[in-house]
Amino acid sequence: MKKITPVAAACAIIFSSICYADNIPEIMNKARKGNAEAQFKIAALYASGKIGKKDEESKKQMFDWLEKSASQNYAKAQEILYKKYFEQEKFEKAAKWAQEAIKRKDKSAMSVMAYLNYFGCKTVPINRKKAFELSEQSMEQPLSQVIQGRFYLTGCDKFESDIILAKDCAENAINKKSPYGYILMADIHLINDEGNSEDNIKIVEKNLQEAIKKNCSEAMIKLGNLYLDYFATTDKTVKATNLYVKASEFFNPASFRQLAIYVLEKNTSDILAKYQSMRALKDAAKYGDPHAQVLLWECHSINKYGFETDNNLAKQYNEYNKRLNKIEQRLNRLEKRT
Repeated sequence: MKKITPVAAACAIIFSSICYADNIPEIMNKARKGNAEAQFKIAALYASGKIGKKDEESKKQMFDWLEKSASQNYAKAQEILYKKYFEQEKFEKAAKWAQEAIKRKDKSAMSVMAYLNYFGCKTVPINRKKAFELSEQSMEQPLSQVIQGRFYLTGCDKFESDIILAKDCAENAINKKSPYGYILMADIHLINDEGNSEDNIKIVEKNLQEAIKKNCSEAMIKLGNLYLDYFATTDKTVKATNLYVKASEFFNPASFRQLAIYVLEKNTSDILAKYQSMRALKDAAKYGDPHAQVLLWECHSINKYGFETDNNLAKQYNEYNKRLNKIEQRLNRLEKRT
């Protein structure tokens, strides 16, 4: 049986308010003429299967009509879009509609933007001060609990690092079914006093596996890294590779980078493997991963992994390297202020 996610449940509640007894041709006619409420109703009808077959085409139609409705500032459409897009890890699209919803003091949208400002994405630069402010304004939301937990984990100007409070935040987010709560808990155990003990690593693994059950690509990458860093067995190496591949299906740029690094370190003499790895790195760079961009610079400027030097490409990726250094310097300044 397919599990119902909190986002799917919330969207179902919003859609359930639609009166399906309405005349569908009449609603469609209004929607085509640009009526935002009618457009939202058509999206709901596609979602319920009242129109279409609940297949991929119906799903596409649902999103198309939601986009049209949201573009006219229809609140319910914007809410469903940012929640759906965030769940699908389409963070740039989620940010677009969450920012609109924040104008109406939408607490859930604030928590989404708190997360995106903390970690950054292609259209949202990292801004830890803003992440802190938004999370404080929406503390009842699980994502905001996660971001507050991150600040407690590392400490900031407002308070010192407090592992107990960080764990409390993680547990609150986990109780609300957030995969990012499990990831926070895993990170807490990785840096606590128990360190690399076997029992501690198992706790980390278990938390990441729980997040993966909710299709979280970040957890897939972290678990893959855990397997490569702490286990030397062949089966764990295979599992790590499979996790990176699965994460790449979400177009998570870090997954492309990790796959490339893994292959390059194992097959530096294999020309095909090197070619495929370079493509993976370029994909990661294309989707905005600054570390992949720096790695490409190293490959083309200092012959890393045996690649031939290419001054033009090295110059191009060196700009990314400078940009990453500036971002890291800015983060350090922001963390001192927050």
